[in-house]
This record gives sequence, structure tokens and C-alpha cells, in this order.
Amino acid sequence: VVYFHGGGFVVGDLDTHDAPCRFLCKHADVHVLSIDYRLSPELTFPTAVEDALEGFRFAVEHAAELGADPARIGVCGDSAGGNL
Repeated sequence: VVYFHGGGFVVGDLDTHDAPCRFLCKHADVHVLSIDYRLSPELTFPTAVEDALEGFRFAVEHAAELGADPARIGVCGDSAGGNL
């Protein structure tokens, strides 16, 4: 699972959303790759979208190295991350 954190595209990071990622790993029995996309207002649209796409591509290209099946990659997120 490629995970994108919430925070209105302004706040949030890997640390603030570590707990839900660990929950997914444990209870859904999946690997989770959480993407630390760049935030506003320092950077504007479409930076977060581009980071999300780059993170997804990384997951596909490196899935086997990370112990995951590249044919079974899903995406999820909360709030702003769900929009990505």
C-alpha cells in the first residue's frame, strides 16, 4: 500500500501518520510505503501531485526489493492524502 498522509497539503508528515501506517501493516497484513510529499505554502500545486506520482512509481519499480508484489500495489490516504 502506498500511503499519503493528510493535513490539508499544509501540515503532516511521516511521523504524524506513523500510527495509521503501522495499524495497516499489522491488521491488514500488508507492506506500507508512506510518501513524504512536499507541502504548501512553500511549494504550490502541482508539487504534491508530482511527488505522489513519483512515490507510486518508486513503489512499483522497487516493490520486489521491498518485499512486496509489484502486481498488487494499492494506494490510500486520509484527507488531503486521499485526494492524491
